[in-house]
Amino acid sequence: MDPQAPRFGIKLSDDNHVYLCEEKMNSEEGSHALGYHTGKYRFYKSGDKIDFSKYETLVLKNFSAEIPRNFIKIADATFEQINFNLENQNRIQNFYEVQLHSDQENVYNQIWKLKEELKFMQIDSVYFHQKLLQEKLPEPPPPPPAK
Repeated sequence: MDPQAPRFGIKLSDDNHVYLCEEKMNSEEGSHALGYHTGKYRFYKSGDKIDFSKYETLVLKNFSAEIPRNFIKIADATFEQINFNLENQNRIQNFYEVQLHSDQENVYNQIWKLKEELKFMQIDSVYFHQKLLQEKLPEPPPPPPAK
């Protein structure tokens, strides 16, 4: 929800590579009025391979059931999405990290650690589910009135 932070996604593929997309941010002088988010992305592919079947098993075991919705308001939390098409299961789940139980949180962290552990090379593009990546962020509240 940080309007100055780029949106990004990670994709684990059955070709045993990891793909990333990261939003190009608007950092020009005076860009705050225009908004930092550009809706344009850079794409990357891991040079090293992973064992996709390991992550497939972890995701199916921990994310096949619906994540319980707790309908609490979570200020400044990052809305996450897991989208998978594995073993004839097509599922999109939206959640806040705080909603995950410990096993789900462990899988979530293992997947995101790949971003730091692997070396990536920039590529032209790769398909990513676009719903959250292109979602318009809410306008920030106005500053408090001057006293």
